[in-house]
Amino acid sequence: MQVPKPSACWDVDGAEAVLSQLWPVQRPLARVEITSEATLSATPERGDLKFSLDDDGLLRLQTTDSRPVSLRVVATTKTETKFVAQERGAEIRLDANGGFGVWPSSASMRRDAKGLDRDLVFDLVEGEELFVQALPSKRPDPRFLGWRIAHEGQPRPFPRAAYPNNERLKECLAHAELFAWHAYFWRGLSLGERLQAKARPWRRSSWMTAFHEPELKEEFERVKDGVKQSGRPFVLYISPRYSRAPNLAEEMKRIVVEYGADGFYLDGLALDIREARAQMVAARAAVGNDGLLYLNASDRPYTNAGMRCPFVEGLADFCLRGANGKSGLDRESFLRFGVSGWHTTSTIGLWCHYGSRGLPFPYDRAPSNADIDAALEAHVRLWRRSHWGVSALARFDARYEPGLAVLAEREKRALATEN
Repeated sequence: MQVPKPSACWDVDGAEAVLSQLWPVQRPLARVEITSEATLSATPERGDLKFSLDDDGLLRLQTTDSRPVSLRVVATTKTETKFVAQERGAEIRLDANGGFGVWPSSASMRRDAKGLDRDLVFDLVEGEELFVQALPSKRPDPRFLGWRIAHEGQPRPFPRAAYPNNERLKECLAHAELFAWHAYFWRGLSLGERLQAKARPWRRSSWMTAFHEPELKEEFERVKDGVKQSGRPFVLYISPRYSRAPNLAEEMKRIVVEYGADGFYLDGLALDIREARAQMVAARAAVGNDGLLYLNASDRPYTNAGMRCPFVEGLADFCLRGANGKSGLDRESFLRFGVSGWHTTSTIGLWCHYGSRGLPFPYDRAPSNADIDAALEAHVRLWRRSHWGVSALARFDARYEPGLAVLAEREKRALATEN
């Protein structure tokens, strides 16, 4: 049975499934082999290894039998330049045109020795799943290639710094198609709630709230009106990782209806890859197909800066990475494979610059011209923060904006050619 998807094709037959890449090049990538007594089945009959194929080309393997099923994943294409990242039993293999990855739902499923070009061997047990996917999982969306991102809202002095004044808001919107509003405008936890949640009691911890409501409602409406009138999407903060909402999916729907959100800045996800994907699916359902999802995937579900999870990141329109450093990678490899979505996940990749500058502490200042140039060379975007200061912003805008425009046109031409 051959199943084509937008960027990949699966050919499933008996005890074997072959993955081929369709975009940006056509080539075989990997072969999944059952090495124990079982056959692939699209139905949950006992004894079979059940598989499902999602629209993004994700192959999900699951057994309902109490006996483990042994699987081997064999790379079928050797590449000259290869990037490999591993964490918790998962592994991705990439080159300039993409690649593939394998993600077990539990690290204990993997039993082979780790290393470049080795076959990947797993024992799939009842209740666990194995995910296999081509990278990129989709084509880049040409609508967003030239978008500039303003990331606004400061914790101090509280509460006014959380709400940009009209002058600052107007200036931000003049340099951004996407205005993302950070957490501090939401009402924080009371001292008792902070102690109960084991949060730092001196922090308001608005990202942990179970019920999102603005601290200053009139100020919230002022900022909302300013963003909406500019024609920009109104993107609000919520943290699937930290929020204590008993039903996160319903809370996101409520925020869209009650506060007019056109999208979410999603600050972190669950550690479990299945739960992380479910959180992204719920967020997409809340904002709709035309809404925007801007994901911070710097520390969840994988902490290794080079490790990607395309069936999670690929559900977002923009993806921020790098807050936890470069994991020992050189700047070029980190940006090209760890941050950029071009030929990896096809989301727009943003560099969380303050966390991976090589300093022992976060230092949120405008990136240097050299970092701006390196980011654009690797198909990476940078956010804009008004607290950098007037002179730093002028330098950043003068360097970044024309460079981004050139990059976006180059990417659009490449997409048109590849079509």
